[in-house]
Amino acid sequence: MTPITTRPAPPSTPAFSSTPAPGTPADGGGPLDRVVSPLLHTQARPISAAADQTVTLPPDLGALFPGGTARRGTVVHITLAAPGTSGMTSLAMALLAAVSATGGWGAIVGFPDTGVAAIADAGVDLDRLVFVPEPGSRWAEVTAIALAGMAVVLTRPPAHVPPRIGRRLAAVARDQRSVLVVVGLQRWPEPPDVRLVVRSAAWIGLGDGHGHLSARRCTVAAGGRRAAARQVETTLWLPGQGFRPVPDGEDGPARAR
Repeated sequence: MTPITTRPAPPSTPAFSSTPAPGTPADGGGPLDRVVSPLLHTQARPISAAADQTVTLPPDLGALFPGGTARRGTVVHITLAAPGTSGMTSLAMALLAAVSATGGWGAIVGFPDTGVAAIADAGVDLDRLVFVPEPGSRWAEVTAIALAGMAVVLTRPPAHVPPRIGRRLAAVARDQRSVLVVVGLQRWPEPPDVRLVVRSAAWIGLGDGHGHLSARRCTVAAGGRRAAARQVETTLWLPGQGFRPVPDGEDGPARAR
C-alpha cells in the first residue's frame, strides 16, 4: 500500500475546474501532480481502452449491478437511506476488494477514520492500493489524478460538491475507463450510473456479553440510469463470507422491485 499525505498547494495553483487545462491528469504533469506524490503514477497500472470494459464482481454483490459487473467509466454513488444507518464504507470496500481479487489497482481518497487493518480485513490487496486519507480541500484534484491510473477509486467528498466538479470527475472517470465510487452525501450533483442505498445494517457475532464481531449484514437497494434503472434490493454479509446473501430464513433472497 502507498499511503500519501497531501500538503496545501501554493496560492498560485489553479483550482480544479470543469474545463481541461494544461497540467490536468490527462497529460500527467503540472500543478496537480504537486498535490499527490509521483508514487501514484509509478505504482498505478494504466487502464487500456482495449482491455475488458467491466470489473468482475462476486455473484451476489454483482446482483446490484446490471449484468453482474461494474462497467469501467461509470460513477457509483453509495449513500444511506436514513441518518444513523451504517454500512457505506463496508460496501465500498467490498467493491474495492473485488477489484483486488482480479489483480486491479485501486485508490481510497478521503477516509481518515478507516484504518489499514480494516481495509485489509475487507479483502483489499494492500500491495495494489494507493491510500490518501486526508486530501483536504484538494480532494477533487487528488481524485482526478487517481482516476487516471486506477481501475476503481473510492472517494469521500465534502458536504457540498458543485455541479461542475461532479461533471468533471464523471468525465475523467469516463475518459480513463475507471470506476468512480462516491461514498456519502445524500445527493451527488450528477445522476450516477448506479446508486446503492444502504437501508439497514447490523453487526453479527456478539453474544450475551461475549464473542467477536464477525460480519455486517447490510440490506442494499440499487437503481440508476439506463440498464441500472430497474430497482433491485438484496441483503448481504459484509465483509468476507463471499458477499453471500442472507439465507431465506433470515431476511430473504435478493429481489427486484
